[in-house]
Amino acid sequence: MQNKASSNDNSLLWHPFLNTLCVLPLYILTSFCLGYLSQQAGFRLLKAWEMAAIMQTVPLFSTMFALLLLHDTITLVQAIGGFLAVLGGIVVSLSDRKPIGRDPVPVNVIDKSGNVLGAREGRHYIFAVFDGEM
Repeated sequence: MQNKASSNDNSLLWHPFLNTLCVLPLYILTSFCLGYLSQQAGFRLLKAWEMAAIMQTVPLFSTMFALLLLHDTITLVQAIGGFLAVLGGIVVSLSDRKPIGRDPVPVNVIDKSGNVLGAREGRHYIFAVFDGEM
């Protein structure tokens, strides 16, 4: 399908009205900024692996919308990559492995005079003070 604009015409194919250009910043703020902020607020309620599983579907939905709305074509390599992404998401979501919970190991740092650094109110903090000598 060829453009209706002639090859000598270097103007835009879309000729917006002034009122359209005034509404465009409002559209940008509401659809992109508020959508992004609400997405990030929702992600705070999820675990890291759940958020990763959702975020890995973004390229799949982008490709699907490009195919359906923009009538784009997809290559075999892109189809295989999409299949592998979906397969990886399924493997992660069906995995029953539990993360290994390890208790922190208490470590106290002792300075040259024998004072314990880092112990306070029964808690152990890991840090060291380096004065240049070993």
